[in-house]
Amino acid sequence: MKKIIQVNDFSCMSFLKNQYPHYQQLMLFKDNIKEVNQEVVSIDFFDNQTAYFILDQDGLLAKYSEQIKQLLTLLNEEVFIFTTSSVHNKYEEDYPNLEIIEPNFDIKAIINSYIKANQINIEKDALELLLFNLDENYLLVKNELDKLSLIDKPITMLRIENESYKTTTANTYSLVDYILLENKEQIKLISTDLLESEFSEMSLLIFVYRQVSLYLLFKLLLKHYNYNTIKTTLKLSDYRFKQMQRLANQVSEYQLYRLIKKLHNEEIKLKYS
Repeated sequence: MKKIIQVNDFSCMSFLKNQYPHYQQLMLFKDNIKEVNQEVVSIDFFDNQTAYFILDQDGLLAKYSEQIKQLLTLLNEEVFIFTTSSVHNKYEEDYPNLEIIEPNFDIKAIINSYIKANQINIEKDALELLLFNLDENYLLVKNELDKLSLIDKPITMLRIENESYKTTTANTYSLVDYILLENKEQIKLISTDLLESEFSEMSLLIFVYRQVSLYLLFKLLLKHYNYNTIKTTLKLSDYRFKQMQRLANQVSEYQLYRLIKKLHNEEIKLKYS
């Protein structure tokens, strides 16, 4: 049975290309069966490849499964399908004889290798913050490291906070932290920014509600389990774990219960307003 490695994160591509220097790339991006067939015919099956990369952002691999099944049976090496999460589940229906797995990339190990190879001077805590701020996206982290390295001085936590890009996801976590700290200025600033981007009031409220509930669970687990068990159970990144640990010591269970009740009441108001 042939193995296909399905990758939802396009940012891993540059890393994989380094791992497989002799690769061949097939791009599926035009909704036209004739052009898809031309792409398939262009593959050089006699070339000594170590991997094939199939870029299928629009789900054409699923749409033209009959035409492309033959291609996949001819490929003897590893096949990486780069696609989006909205279409990848179709492959299981259209290619029942293919094993589809999602690789578990150790982004921290990859980034640490890159830092070592390029002699980048970055503090450990600063790297944890950078990984967290950029959702552990390999390409984003690599680009930020390259940018920050242009200035010949160590990359510190302060530099990450002041000079580095931050994803929307990281901003939502920051909002939760500022709510717990009752920092009204930052709450207004970040919530306004999030509501003007991709969040509705309800979706943002639900996110905050879940994260505050997670803080409460974190405090309750501290009574019975060690840090490593809690970190593994809640699937927390290094930076997020340290941040929750720090803030959990500054808020009481009573405060968290009150906040959860308040958020729940706000959710009801929004639903029926």
